[in-house]
Amino acid sequence: MSDMESNAQRLLNNVKEQLVEFNIPHAIQYEANVVAFLNQCPDDRILKDATVSWDGEIDFDFKWDTERFDCRFSIGLTDTGWHLWAGVNNHSKDDECFQHGIGGMEIEGNEDFFAHDFFESMEWEMRDYDKMK
Repeated sequence: MSDMESNAQRLLNNVKEQLVEFNIPHAIQYEANVVAFLNQCPDDRILKDATVSWDGEIDFDFKWDTERFDCRFSIGLTDTGWHLWAGVNNHSKDDECFQHGIGGMEIEGNEDFFAHDFFESMEWEMRDYDKMK
């Protein structure tokens, strides 16, 4: 864990705090899934504006709600789901997302690249946006 960069470490620390605060069952598995997710991120800068919160039921929701992004990546015990909206974010949840994620993507032994498509899309959108500046 000590090799994680600052944004990933901040998010992992937030998850650990919430596991204790909300007395979440299967804490070891949730933490392992979150570590696998964070380790799949190709660039720590992608995580800079992310926040994480327990949804009160089954998922840790990693969210980006910035001027440009309205994204969510949800991590459960055995599966994930995500959405990504890139463009001018008017913070209206009724707007169609630019890109819908794969619901029910399986987390299997933390070896699958269950977050690969999400991070690849985020990286592409961030690069594309930087070109437009």
